[in-house]
Amino acid sequence: MLNVTAPEVDISASLYIGDAGSFMRRMFGDQSERGALCVEKWFRKIVGAAPSEFDYYELSNGGYFVAPKGNSVQTEAPNDFAADMSCEAAGLVVCLYAYSHLAYEVGPQGGWADHLTNQYFALRCYAADHPESALILASVD
Repeated sequence: MLNVTAPEVDISASLYIGDAGSFMRRMFGDQSERGALCVEKWFRKIVGAAPSEFDYYELSNGGYFVAPKGNSVQTEAPNDFAADMSCEAAGLVVCLYAYSHLAYEVGPQGGWADHLTNQYFALRCYAADHPESALILASVD
């Protein structure tokens, strides 16, 4: 069962202070290494390279995402949508693709699949109210 905050509720993002490994375990559970590799793969596909430095974000609705440090990047999504967007918006796009990809790979097995699905929708709710929501949603829809 999904446990995600409705989009009408204001969702806030807070910068995570801690080490990357702990954050990735929160983001992906006991499959953190697999999740981190998937995020890196999607950064290479969408941004053209895996960034060397990240900011880590926790959402007030229980979601998590990573974004490259910096101001903006050029993105090209698999749906052929290309845009210059903030690093935070690019991180949202990448993490939405990563969650979706991993959930598809895992299939409806419960446990981790449910966690990935919850994370996807928590992130999508936040993205829907983001200042760059039109760019983010065009990238993933």
